[in-house]
Amino acid sequence: MSGLWCVQVGYGREELVEAATDQLRKLPFYNSFFKTTTPPTVELAEVLVGLTPEGLGHVFFGSSGSESNDTVVRLVRWYWHLLGQPDRRHFISRKYAYHGSTLAAASLGGLSHMQQGFGLPLPGFHHVMAPYSFESRLPGEDDAAFGVRAARAVEDKILELGAANVAERDVDLALFGIGPGTYQFQFWYRDPAAGGAFFNLSDGVEVSFCD
Repeated sequence: MSGLWCVQVGYGREELVEAATDQLRKLPFYNSFFKTTTPPTVELAEVLVGLTPEGLGHVFFGSSGSESNDTVVRLVRWYWHLLGQPDRRHFISRKYAYHGSTLAAASLGGLSHMQQGFGLPLPGFHHVMAPYSFESRLPGEDDAAFGVRAARAVEDKILELGAANVAERDVDLALFGIGPGTYQFQFWYRDPAAGGAFFNLSDGVEVSFCD
């Protein structure tokens, strides 16, 4: 399951047909496994880097959002390993989040039906409450207070695990963008999260985007 909403430019676009046909004539396929690449890959990476905020200067292409998130887990753990901090292996996500369907990506997500029967989540993956006020709002709790509590859930989990053991905390863009509770995102993202340095994964796996 990948690219659920990835036809933003529509169907039957002749310019896309022509571009694909032209590339098929020149070079239908070549792998990047052996540290190689092709001119269109370089050109697309340059365009994407030009569209992203400063500091995001590299592009790693994948075949799906699930594969991309699986790669992110490996890259993040390898990064901390190279820095001499191998205990930073824990990932924090939210209940109902969807990050893909591979073993690592399904562990990263918070959908129980994708984990039951598969021995998931794998060790090192943790989940906190979803930012859904309609489900988890306390009596008398307003939107602002709920947003802060949803943010604190991440902070509390970091404190429980120990900030020195956390590799990454994740944001499912669809979790905030499709269902009610979008306003909570700003609280969650602004939260200092108990200090410490770790990665934020802003993931829109359904649209084949992973940052």
